[in-house]
Amino acid sequence: MQVETVIVNPCRVCEVGLEPEVPAQVILELGQVHEGLELPFVQVVMDTLYRRALIREPEHPHIRLEDLQSQGGVRAILSNFVDNQIQDMPELEKVKQVLKTMITVEGTKRVLTLNGIVELTGNQADRAGSS
Repeated sequence: MQVETVIVNPCRVCEVGLEPEVPAQVILELGQVHEGLELPFVQVVMDTLYRRALIREPEHPHIRLEDLQSQGGVRAILSNFVDNQIQDMPELEKVKQVLKTMITVEGTKRVLTLNGIVELTGNQADRAGSS
């Protein structure tokens, strides 16, 4: 599987140990989070796991399944990543408003153009101002 190669090969090249169960679990959980796997999601998850392994074993980091589990799994890792990114942004409320337009009521990703985002955030701002 190509996604497994994307996980395993960089670890091998960088001499980072990887429990054999990790790639399959990451792929499984990413599939549950999103239809089709997006490589940036894989990158965020694996970077988080690598950093955790590096703290534990700085000389010879080894990514373990327990690293994924202790972080709360893929969904929690991705959620924490987004939370950390937006905390440092100016105008935090506007950022949250834009992000909310990109999620459906069911909690899935909504693909929007820039004009669509502007339209939706403008409508929400109008409603908030008239309340």
